[in-house]
Amino acid sequence: MTQKTFLIFSFLLAASFSAGAQQFSEKKPAGIVGGRIISTDEFIQRYELNPKPGMKPKDKNLDVRLEFLQSLIAEKLWAREAESLGLDSTEAMLIAAEELLTGG
Repeated sequence: MTQKTFLIFSFLLAASFSAGAQQFSEKKPAGIVGGRIISTDEFIQRYELNPKPGMKPKDKNLDVRLEFLQSLIAEKLWAREAESLGLDSTEAMLIAAEELLTGG
């Protein structure tokens, strides 16, 4: 599957989200990026927590949801690339992770 095809497929999945999106199980994928699943629960939770200036909480703007899905896909792809480059095991990252886990 090409990246363009994947993005179109992801957009179609995101378009299926509506007021009843909470009906989906956390195991249902909203998309798969680089072999990693973005669950519908993760998408909904992160979308709802993401600030959307000028939007009322009950607005159902598909363009905003698609834009958010694009940023979530980019985040997952960057994380995959960072892992493949070994950036997650650099000394700076290990120290930062330890600080976060132990509360500094």
